[in-house]
Amino acid sequence: MSFDARRSSRIFGVLFSVFFIGFLSLQAQTPITLEKALELSVLQNKSIESALLGIKKSDATVKEAYSNTLPSVTVSGSYNYNLMLPVFFLPSEFAGQPPGGFVAVSAGAPNGFTTTAQVTQVLFNAAVFKAISASERYSQISVEQYKATVAKSLLATEKAFYGALLAKEFHEVTKASLLNGEENLANVRIYLKQGLVAEFDEMRANVGVENIRPIVIQAEATKLTAYNGLKLSMGKDIKEDISVEGSLDYTPEKLPTEQEMYDMVINSNYDLKSLQMQLNVSKDLVSIKETEYYPSVAAFANYQYLGAGNSLGSMNTAQSSTVGLQVQMSLFNGFGTQARVQQAEIDAQTLASQQELLRQSLLLQANSLQLQIKSAEQRILGQQKNVEQATRAYEIANIRYKSGLGSQIEISDSDVALRQARLNKAQAIHDYKVAVAELKVLIGSVNPRYFDYKK
Repeated sequence: MSFDARRSSRIFGVLFSVFFIGFLSLQAQTPITLEKALELSVLQNKSIESALLGIKKSDATVKEAYSNTLPSVTVSGSYNYNLMLPVFFLPSEFAGQPPGGFVAVSAGAPNGFTTTAQVTQVLFNAAVFKAISASERYSQISVEQYKATVAKSLLATEKAFYGALLAKEFHEVTKASLLNGEENLANVRIYLKQGLVAEFDEMRANVGVENIRPIVIQAEATKLTAYNGLKLSMGKDIKEDISVEGSLDYTPEKLPTEQEMYDMVINSNYDLKSLQMQLNVSKDLVSIKETEYYPSVAAFANYQYLGAGNSLGSMNTAQSSTVGLQVQMSLFNGFGTQARVQQAEIDAQTLASQQELLRQSLLLQANSLQLQIKSAEQRILGQQKNVEQATRAYEIANIRYKSGLGSQIEISDSDVALRQARLNKAQAIHDYKVAVAELKVLIGSVNPRYFDYKK
């Protein structure tokens, strides 16, 4: 075998090994798409689990409130053994003695038992019915808070995913720039050997390569950091190797008009809806405190079975039963009810102020996001043309240099301009996608299927 054949065989073996190792590495990576990332963020987010428990707790609160409208049934029993029989005093004349005194008379028996069953049904209690309304509103609040938690988790993951795509794009752009520099350096060295260029051109090309190399290293570190942030938002192990699938491509979104956007913020924002429901609950609490002025009416029925005797084997027994109505009303409690009503009213007024502040803040955020989206769209369109021009300028610089009309400075400058144009375009697309994602959460436009993943 000739030297060239052996050399070609070794090169082929090395290339095959590199390809095989790279293939295994790709096989070991977990591919992550945007949809996959969003699903994992919902399924493995601890805050969402906590919010879901809040829904279950509020449902139990509703059941508890309704339980107060149903009859209550109690059964009790007791047994007692009198070490000394109880006594009561009668006037002495009842015992045939001179009047003016009292005589102790024993009562009862050594052994006795009592069994009682009682049924109570509330007929009117304003506090009970108001509490039902408040508990149902509280249940709705927990649902809106759950939706808000899911929406925020989705937004955080979507932003992390776009951040990972941006870091990936930066890394690829800088690697492409490094490759351009290395190819240019290789060509200059060929020209130098042929005596077509000066040594200065080689030095200039080599400096350009070494200047871009640390940028590539930094871009790779940034990409790994962004990937780790994405893993964290998905609840994955930081050591797991993933590959982010997708690219920063620009596709215009159909967004609501300005007035539609404002209406959706007011009517559909999860935090604002939750606060509105809290305000309704606070108004219910005012009504509940006011019910202390009203009477409560309940019907009751009881049955009693009791017995007494000198021994357990010789008991005399009897039965009794009663039905009736019970009316209860507070006539005066030291102005306590009035004070509690005032406190509840102040709480309601505080929530109303907070709601108005939040509404204004959300509308301001919506307006700001709308401006960011428009700005990002303009930047994208501008950078698309800029990338095309920078690409053409780099090609022309290389042609001019090969023709002996250009210089290494032209190639270096055009490469920097091309790299920056690509990075600017990627950054603009990233900013557009993030702003759109934030706006969708702000206006409550989240795919409802995400809310059902953990129910």
